[in-house]
Amino acid sequence: MKTGPEGRKSYCKRTYKKELKKVKKEVIIMARKIKDAEVAVEAAKEAVEEKVEEVKAAAKEAAEELAAKAEEASESVKEAADKAAQVAEQKAPKTTRAAKKAGKAAADTAAKAGKAANEAKAKAKKAVKDIVPVRETYIQFFGKDIMAEDIVKQIEAAYKAEGHRVSSIHSLRTYINVAEGRAYYVINDKEEGKYIQL
Repeated sequence: MKTGPEGRKSYCKRTYKKELKKVKKEVIIMARKIKDAEVAVEAAKEAVEEKVEEVKAAAKEAAEELAAKAEEASESVKEAADKAAQVAEQKAPKTTRAAKKAGKAAADTAAKAGKAANEAKAKAKKAVKDIVPVRETYIQFFGKDIMAEDIVKQIEAAYKAEGHRVSSIHSLRTYINVAEGRAYYVINDKEEGKYIQL
């Protein structure tokens, strides 16, 4: 074994190499975990997109069914009004004012029913457009599942606990460090170096 300055150099080199190997292993492990998290996020994203398509299809089906029923109701009211007008014309060879009013009222009712059917169609179509797709992002690490939305809520709570108003947040940037189990955040481009524990 070497003694003196050369021995210390040799010892430092060995220690440095050991530490370097440890760091490399940790980096490799971290990279694998990040890749696994990315795969999990992508799978969750695909599942959400499938669910959105299912919901859209169901809503479209319901809207079409409602529109068809409204159309049928409108047609039956129109037919009934036409029949009532024909019956009134057949029974009274000389049309009286009352018969004319009844026919007019029936025609007005049919027009209103048609209008209501068209409004129901429009509302059904709007309902299909107004469906908001469900989007959730989860972060998985060290056996934990954390929703991105929950991280934002925790940051807002921490900001509020510092005596600020949550409504004063105009911008929020979040940086997740999986290795440390922390979510660093910057609010309104001012607060730096703050974090919450995940």
